[in-house]
Formats: sequence, structure tokens, C-alpha cells
Amino acid sequence: MKLNNGAKAIQWAARCGDEIEMPYVGKVLARLAHNDLHPFVVWSMTSEDGLAWDCYGGGYCETLDKALSSFAKRDMGQVVGNGLKEGTPIQATIGKPVPAGGPVVRAGSLATA
Repeated sequence: MKLNNGAKAIQWAARCGDEIEMPYVGKVLARLAHNDLHPFVVWSMTSEDGLAWDCYGGGYCETLDKALSSFAKRDMGQVVGNGLKEGTPIQATIGKPVPAGGPVVRAGSLATA
């Protein structure tokens, strides 16, 4: 999991984007190396290739427990056009790009990487 801003991903989930979205969208919980006050952040993220991710809309947290709670609550958006339905099981595909053209969800964490 490569975040273009250089932060270290702890946990993430992603899906193929809808017609009006980037090809891949998701959410990530990351650790910030140079932020002692709020060392954890939950961002929304997008990618052109499913390998390198841009992050935005951060929720900054003082503890890992708060960050995990924030991650669980963060929505990845409603999918309309690619056949992915709410409740689709997550398939771990760590280290591989999310295949285009299919209803695939990708997730991972440092524990599974």
C-alpha cells in the first residue's frame, strides 16, 4: 500500500470507482511520523491504478482506538454503475492492483500484509 503523501498505512479498504469517480476509491488509517499531537489519521483515498493512492479529507486522532473507530465509521461512498452492492465480501488482495471492470473490494492491514 503506497500513499503518495508518504504516510504509513495501517489499515485500508478500497473498491472500484463508479462512472463519476476515480477508477479506485477507498479509505485508509495511517500513522503520521511527525505529528505527536494527532499521530493517527483516517483519510478517504483515490487511485488511477490501484497501487499508488492520493489521500484527502483527513480525520486526525490522538489514539489508535479512536482512529480504528473513525475508520469503521468512514463511508467509501455508494456504488451505482459497476455492479458492486453494499455488503459485498472483502477479498484480501494485498500487493496486487484491484482488477478493473469487476465488482472487487480490496482491504488489508499491517497484520495481513
